[in-house]
Amino acid sequence: MHGKEGKRASYTPYNCLKIILGNPPQSGVEHHGCPYKHYDEQNLSALLTKLKIGSVAERDAIMAHKKDGNSQLACAKHFGVSQPGAAMVDGINLDGVGNHPNAWFSASVSYHNAKNGGGGGTSPPSNMEEIVKEEAM
Repeated sequence: MHGKEGKRASYTPYNCLKIILGNPPQSGVEHHGCPYKHYDEQNLSALLTKLKIGSVAERDAIMAHKKDGNSQLACAKHFGVSQPGAAMVDGINLDGVGNHPNAWFSASVSYHNAKNGGGGGTSPPSNMEEIVKEEAM
């Protein structure tokens, strides 16, 4: 059957800059993009509030970066707010957070494993399902 396995090619995932500068998702059809670039301010603010990301002041700081057109700084601030003290935890590489979605994911998994005394598995953060569901809407 054609297409069952694909061509088994390994593709390099897009970095944040390519996602930010790329075509925005078509409403109701596509579910990709950067929420800090492609969401309007009202929807992004509502999402951050619904997911209980930081305090009101921290969410305002994230939104200020978005309003200034600094999507990557907003993303990095979100990471810092949702993973407090991550910079102080040994073994967490924060270099690519705000520059590549995979760096965010890896750093987040490392943080949660260290915080929970885990052994280094690749389980996503506990609110990942909520994040994915919201981005799909």
